[in-house]
Amino acid sequence: MNLERRMQPDRTPRWRTGWGASLLCLLLLCVTASAWAEGRVRGRVTDKESGEPLAGVNVLVKGTYRGAATDLEGQFVITGIKPGMVDLEFSSVGYKTVLTTGVMVVDGLAKEQNVTLEKSFLKGEDVVIIGKKPLYAVDNTSSSTSVDLEAIQTQVVESIVDVVSQQAGVSKSDNEVHIRGGRADENLYIIDGLSVKDPVSGQGTGVFLSAEAVKNVEVITGGFNAEYGEAMSGVINVETREGDDEFFGALSWKRDNLTPSFPRENQNTDVFEITAGGPVDKGWLPGSMSWFLNGYVSLSDTHLPQADSLQPSVDWVGTPVMQDLQQWLGLREDNNSSLLAKLTWRTKPTRKLTGSMGRSLQLNQGYFTTLVEDKRFYPYEYQQNLNRYNTFSQESRQSSLNWKETLSARSFFELTYGYFFISQHSDAGKHWTEYERPLDIDPTWYLQNPDGSITIYQGDGFWDSGDTDYWHDHSVLTHSLKGALTSNLGDHELKSGFEIENSEMQLLHVVDPWLGTEDAPGGAFDMYHAWTTAGALYAQDKITYKGMNANLGLRLDFWRPGSYVERAVENSATAIMTQAGRELFHDETFGFLGGRWKAQLSPRLGISHPVTDNDMLFFSYGHFSQRPKYAYVYAKLKTTDKSKSSLYGNPNLNPTTTVAYEVGLKHKFNSNSVLQVTAFYKDMFNYVTAFSVNSNHPRYGSISYTQYWNIDYARSRGLELSWRHRFEEYWSFNWNLSYSVLTGKSSSPAENLLNEARAGSRDEDLSESYLRWDKPLATSFDVSLYVDKGQGPRLGNFQLPDRWGANLRLELESGQRYTPQYIDVGDVNNPQDDEPRDREAKPNTELTPMTTLVDGRLWKDFKLGGRNLRVFCEVENLFNFKSPASSSWINPLTGEVWEDGDPFVANNRVYYAWSSELTRDRVRPPGTPARYKEPRQVMFGVSVQF
Repeated sequence: MNLERRMQPDRTPRWRTGWGASLLCLLLLCVTASAWAEGRVRGRVTDKESGEPLAGVNVLVKGTYRGAATDLEGQFVITGIKPGMVDLEFSSVGYKTVLTTGVMVVDGLAKEQNVTLEKSFLKGEDVVIIGKKPLYAVDNTSSSTSVDLEAIQTQVVESIVDVVSQQAGVSKSDNEVHIRGGRADENLYIIDGLSVKDPVSGQGTGVFLSAEAVKNVEVITGGFNAEYGEAMSGVINVETREGDDEFFGALSWKRDNLTPSFPRENQNTDVFEITAGGPVDKGWLPGSMSWFLNGYVSLSDTHLPQADSLQPSVDWVGTPVMQDLQQWLGLREDNNSSLLAKLTWRTKPTRKLTGSMGRSLQLNQGYFTTLVEDKRFYPYEYQQNLNRYNTFSQESRQSSLNWKETLSARSFFELTYGYFFISQHSDAGKHWTEYERPLDIDPTWYLQNPDGSITIYQGDGFWDSGDTDYWHDHSVLTHSLKGALTSNLGDHELKSGFEIENSEMQLLHVVDPWLGTEDAPGGAFDMYHAWTTAGALYAQDKITYKGMNANLGLRLDFWRPGSYVERAVENSATAIMTQAGRELFHDETFGFLGGRWKAQLSPRLGISHPVTDNDMLFFSYGHFSQRPKYAYVYAKLKTTDKSKSSLYGNPNLNPTTTVAYEVGLKHKFNSNSVLQVTAFYKDMFNYVTAFSVNSNHPRYGSISYTQYWNIDYARSRGLELSWRHRFEEYWSFNWNLSYSVLTGKSSSPAENLLNEARAGSRDEDLSESYLRWDKPLATSFDVSLYVDKGQGPRLGNFQLPDRWGANLRLELESGQRYTPQYIDVGDVNNPQDDEPRDREAKPNTELTPMTTLVDGRLWKDFKLGGRNLRVFCEVENLFNFKSPASSSWINPLTGEVWEDGDPFVANNRVYYAWSSELTRDRVRPPGTPARYKEPRQVMFGVSVQF
């Protein structure tokens, strides 16, 4: 008898909590203050132009209550300072704020610090840093991380998504980014003030942007201010690079195969990039002007099987002359390209105009991307027919014009117009009316029946001919306008603003296109063309008083689903609308400008204040909401789809909401080393889920259908620790550690339907279970080395080389969630009597083993004719660890990735070996190459900087 048939539940605890005591001790050490001798700082502040002393300048030791104001001679003295490195802030109305970092204060001695202040013209950009940029902003009342270009260039990253996924509190599951346990569509990505979220699919990363085009990425994981809306979990604010007074540029090329056979395991990947910028000869125009340009192309065959060629049917370039370029951009299996152009014009010292234009194109077959609610990823059953499988084309175009102007010494305003277009198209290079039914006809095999007759079967679980079972196209065009006014009134900095946007969307999704008739395309379909309007008003007050900072904000979001929805509600032919539903829609909306609107009010509060000279305590609380993604609202409202599996939109969906709290402590060891400990709690409700509805319609009688409803919820709570140590001597490091618990009603809208079907009952289950992407423990360690020119250390008499650097990143995190099963053995002589049983009543109770990932980068700089030549090598998954790609490939009987030879469950039966008979029930054989994440990849590259 097989040992596998005696598998029993393993009750061994997966986690220990002894580390909590160590963490508590560390926190207590951070806040314990000891006695010190008194240190003093004194100095003089003068005007940069005239050299005259400035009276009334506020001088503050950042992160403390200590400060002073200059006298008539510009003199100041601050006493009672703890010895060590401190940062001094000098501020005065009409002048740029100066932040002097790394000022050394010695026991019993007075440190002299003289500063000159420059008149401020363009408010909002008036902070001058003398020394190194502080590792954390003491006036920040929430958790956030800022990653600049210098740090990005040392890491193994390709896009802004890679940068975000490396931060504390961020995890990646099924190629989707989750921040503090929130769903993937709860994050807001902003590029140069413009939201780049796809409102139909909810994907926040509809734009591909190279990391080299980025000046700074700010990742806010909790307590963001009232100026940010349409996000429940996190805000990713990206500021792209600008031109300069002098010309600069760089060309780079990297690939993972130096020859076709070396390294032997490669993905045929090439990455090309050009970056340039500089001044513009403006002629008779006033002021100064600069430009910036970045172009990026990545071509790869990936580690999975690939088609001979892709078949994009969408003309991205738009002109016949450029058709060859479009074909070149889709040469391989996974292709990403982007272009960013930016023009900055300072017409006068108090005014700045910035225009930017970006385009990106992603061509692939959906191995690593989702399509609205479809999460197939690698199409295993089509792997013998990939040439007839769909090509995915995801295109984005974003343009913005920003106007920033100083109104007075205390106030400035900012106005931004945005144009954003995003589209997703998936087809096999043809119109849906030309699709052919997929067939599985090879091989042919024969089964002898008990009566001696022979039954002939065909197929092995893989499609041999025909096309994909769906055709898809959707696009959204959004015009937006944002404005904000900021005024500094002493201890108060008031900011108020507005946002307004208008979107046009269209969608056509056809299932089983070969079944189309004159009345309806395909076996099932969804189609709509709608307009919607949304906006917001907000006000926030940043209060600074003797070292304490408070952010108080209030945001009002409003949204009109549009006339498409309003007509569907009023139309008596709309099958999913009852009279009670129409009354509820009117009760929960209000009339304005001829339409029906919804509104949501969100309060925000954040406080930070010093505990000691080196410790800052912060707290934040807020309500954060976002509109439901449009696929949940508009789906099949007017579609005459007769399919029984149709999932209908709900015209009366309300915004989803998170109520979040966090409290944290920031401890500064010195100006180059900072530790942050944060505890958070999030209550997420009004989540959308699919629900079966039985109603008595006055026109159609008794009907049943499935619809989206706001009846789901989730909770997330956890603890995060982050330690950042900046370059000192030759090295720097970042260490992140997080422990969290994520529970909720369901992991996706469709999951509720599956639970309903399993239970066979309509009784509402209010209990919570672990969500699919919950990863309780995660830690990462990132260390960078750099030896500058002339700084090569010596080993005895040997001088080590200079101008080289290295980066090594280690990630360790919990495995995938899965629902464990065991085998209930029946007749020991008849394996067909064995049945699978769930170990627990709730799903996702167990975790696969922890996963490990190690990435590395090594580079060496050379001088070449006055230019800098960099040769580098990047390695992803250095030790070639095998990690499950998603929970869908976990065998619930073993808790490991499904391997050949494992027992497995199919059709609610246990099988101990694969049999071709299973193809009759469309059960796919085990062994998909997509069950593991990417193997080791080594990239060799060269870049020239000029």
